[in-house]
Amino acid sequence: MVESKDPYWLVLDGYEDEPAAFGVPPYVGFHIRYICGVLEQHQLNYQYITIDQWRQSQDKMDMLAESNLLGVICIAGAVVPGRYLRGTPISQRESTEFIRQLPHGIPALFGGWAVRGWKQQGWLPLRSNLFLAVQDTDATLNTFLSTGKWKHTRRTAEEWTSWAHHGAQSKATTLHPDLGTQKIEGPSHTKWRSTKAVFVTSEVVNFVLSPKRVFQFGELQKTSSERSNLHSIQGSNTFALVE
Repeated sequence: MVESKDPYWLVLDGYEDEPAAFGVPPYVGFHIRYICGVLEQHQLNYQYITIDQWRQSQDKMDMLAESNLLGVICIAGAVVPGRYLRGTPISQRESTEFIRQLPHGIPALFGGWAVRGWKQQGWLPLRSNLFLAVQDTDATLNTFLSTGKWKHTRRTAEEWTSWAHHGAQSKATTLHPDLGTQKIEGPSHTKWRSTKAVFVTSEVVNFVLSPKRVFQFGELQKTSSERSNLHSIQGSNTFALVE
């Protein structure tokens, strides 16, 4: 899966399924984009992979055995009862097994609401250099990359804007299997539309600009009618990828 032999971080998108964070296919979560945005800002090499791709991979153990693996980051969202259209968030059992397979000593960061809940219930895998983030995973990663130390951190408004914009052009969007490419259409058909949401957790400007930056990056094909669906939002409107 990893094409480059240069040192890299592995980003595992475990999906997130919460009222304010739609990150299960056919949606693309924004927290995972923020994490990739941090790596983009630091100009670090990384590989993005979804939990579905990880489950189906035949060479995942070879990936973890790579000597040039710098570290691992994983977002784990809550598993909500019900039927998923496509893809299920990483479970606690899968997370524990994944952590056991990691090379000794490399930094590993796990975050997301599921991790917070599991930790409150006593989940604490015994492994050196493993950090379970209970605040903002992206900001915690940024602190580690800047200082070399793990510390629970919250992002600032300026960091939020920066990582959202960097994340819109990151591998979380360009390499997401549901989105496809200019040559191969993904299951989501890359259609943006305005849809109602109960919660809006980002500044409106970032909800508008992030999709625009994805489009401007040139990775998503869109017709003129699809482009017309990208417009200013008000009140409880937000943007989402839909089938």
